[in-house]
Amino acid sequence: GQRSLRPSHHPKLPNALRPRLSVHGAETPAVSRLPATVAALAAVRLRPELAAWLFYAHCSAEPGHRYLLEVLNAKPILDLGMRLGEGSGAALAAPILRAAAALHARMATFAEAGVSRA
Repeated sequence: GQRSLRPSHHPKLPNALRPRLSVHGAETPAVSRLPATVAALAAVRLRPELAAWLFYAHCSAEPGHRYLLEVLNAKPILDLGMRLGEGSGAALAAPILRAAAALHARMATFAEAGVSRA
């Protein structure tokens, strides 16, 4: 079955994320563009444990965005110099996140696959 980020499955999930999960379903928050990164910085300053639950979709070409990502010690998934708006960075990063989660959940270890390390 598919795992979710519903609070009942993740008892350590910060309360600040619970409203987002109840309104938007079980998606992991992906931060895209400068205004969302400013909001992420404010949230992380208030609740540092939130940082572990955020993914940064991309570093936009907007002035200051790269600096904010550095302040957050955030590694964006994409860095294409985009400045399109409309959530385009998050839309491009979402399939990458899904693929990474699927690989992590389903890929065999070397031991399970019988691969030698020699």
